Amino acid sequence: MRHIAVRPHSPALAPLVASLHYHEGEHPARVERILPNGQAHLMFNLGENEFRTYYGADCASVHRLRGAVLAGPHGLSTAIDTLEQRHLVAVEFKLGGAAAFLRMPLSEACNQVLELGDVWGADGVRLHERLYEAQGPAERFRALEDALLARLVRPWDPAIAAAVPLLKRGVPVAAART
Repeated sequence: MRHIAVRPHSPALAPLVASLHYHEGEHPARVERILPNGQAHLMFNLGENEFRTYYGADCASVHRLRGAVLAGPHGLSTAIDTLEQRHLVAVEFKLGGAAAFLRMPLSEACNQVLELGDVWGADGVRLHERLYEAQGPAERFRALEDALLARLVRPWDPAIAAAVPLLKRGVPVAAART
């Protein structure tokens, strides 16, 4: 199993992106619940062109998506297929950070996994292809950073930057707004 996690090199991405991830290796086939943490992710399945999420108490309902997705902030657990984790590249956004790369409000992605082609259009599809063709983790990380910098639609709001550490410490939203 190979797992590499790095912080972005670009200073423009540092306040928005927590880390870039590369996974490669075997996993036993199973459905696994992921606990909610409020963070959004971009995920690219390089092993197969599909992501599957499962719903219901027994995870009997399956939702299939193409292999490049935006997983919005979740307040609910999500069940995934571990087979999709065999060859994966991902971006883990800091709280609220994904909004800077979207033309839609981030709230529209809450508790959802969306095909990146539906969110970024042809750019999302091309990025998935570029990541698939890239040689090794370093080249894939460069491709991710280039794509994120090209998609940066609004800067990090200083009010959000100030509020996030307060909210993480348990300060109520009303107190963090002042």
